[in-house]
Amino acid sequence: MIRVLYITRAKLSLSRAHTRNIIKTAEYLSQEEGVHVTLFSSAAESRTGEELRNMNGVIYPFELLLAPFGRSLFAALFRFQKSFDVLYFRDPVLWHIALIARFLFGKKIVFEAHGSHEWRFMKPLWLLSFYVSHGVVYITEKLRIWYDPRNKKKSAVVHANAPDFELFLEKDKTRLSLRQHLRISPDAFLLVYAGSGMWYDVKFLIHLLPLLPPSCTLLLVGLKDAEKEALRAVAASIWVEERVFLILRVSRREFPQYLLMADVLLIPPTLTFPGSICSKLYEYLAAGVPIVAHKAGANDEVLRHGKNAFVIENPTPDDYVGYISQVMHNKELAASLGREAIADARQYTWEARAERIGSLLKRIMV
Repeated sequence: MIRVLYITRAKLSLSRAHTRNIIKTAEYLSQEEGVHVTLFSSAAESRTGEELRNMNGVIYPFELLLAPFGRSLFAALFRFQKSFDVLYFRDPVLWHIALIARFLFGKKIVFEAHGSHEWRFMKPLWLLSFYVSHGVVYITEKLRIWYDPRNKKKSAVVHANAPDFELFLEKDKTRLSLRQHLRISPDAFLLVYAGSGMWYDVKFLIHLLPLLPPSCTLLLVGLKDAEKEALRAVAASIWVEERVFLILRVSRREFPQYLLMADVLLIPPTLTFPGSICSKLYEYLAAGVPIVAHKAGANDEVLRHGKNAFVIENPTPDDYVGYISQVMHNKELAASLGREAIADARQYTWEARAERIGSLLKRIMV
């Protein structure tokens, strides 16, 4: 039995992609034969473990330990030193915990690399986390190449996220009812971007509207309060305010509904880092809606240009308008893109992700 201690500082009660990733990885990795997972969070939590499991649709129980008033990861390391074989972490700030676990307690270390230097001054921490680890889980192949171009370290390349397919049913019903609720015309050609403005040039999408027919409407969902007001001002400044709908953050269960009501899903020009990928792409594919996206770092590892999406390497307004127009005027093309997207989405499951990580665990224990 390989006993894994997965440590995090993340507040797991937050409805964020990274917190869901942590919980679902622990859940499905615990189902791998010969693997036992304990997930420990040092963040102060107001919710119980049972509530967190329900929030994230956990099917398979696993050991989840919370620190209601905050607890030192150092203390946890000493407390659990005899009850784990592998320390797993994805937060580069915790590299020093991994260092102690490796050289003081003789534990195997696995680091999940989901970035490189997106945050200022963090690049050394990413690299330290890489060097202290026996094995590394990468969320893209390009990220593996950036860290380890000669492929010297044991590793696994996995997808960053997985859609909840049961939430993407009844597309036609969702499309009509939600449009009616938001007072969006059923005849509008609806462009949707789901996510915050961090790293993404969302204003760019608003500036596309004067270049598109009046029937084109833009829905931006998942915004922060400050982003919403700033984007409203941008829309008003170019006289397209009536064509822009702005929605704050929504729950995980509501999120797919906004994707299903779209005619085109958009990924705007993105601040690009080596190997980075947009984690919402997996849900975009599951929606079965045509996608127009910036290639950015590694988006093209999931999106196939002309097959399940249109992928733009050096984005200009004309590129976006051109591909949106193709979808608008070619229903057969739109349907084909949607079918391919759904078919491709089926390979991105939490089970498949856990299987690759489980294989890596077995290799580093040899």
